Amino acid sequence: MNFSTMNFLTMNFLSMNFLSLDLGPYAGFIWASYGVAASIVAALIAWLVLDGRRQARALADLEARGIKRRSA
Repeated sequence: MNFSTMNFLTMNFLSMNFLSLDLGPYAGFIWASYGVAASIVAALIAWLVLDGRRQARALADLEARGIKRRSA
């Protein structure tokens, strides 16, 4: 890919206005689907962060009681 092709693709991508896409009669369903998918991904990320903190607290509690990891 040469520079002019890359520049053309970049300019087209940057000039797209996602809110003015013509999605036809199903636009509401499509946007709702994107919203649900984004919500699920956000919930999974939050769950991973919260579970990681819970696991770190449980590990710290075990180590404070004198129980050591066998792998360490």
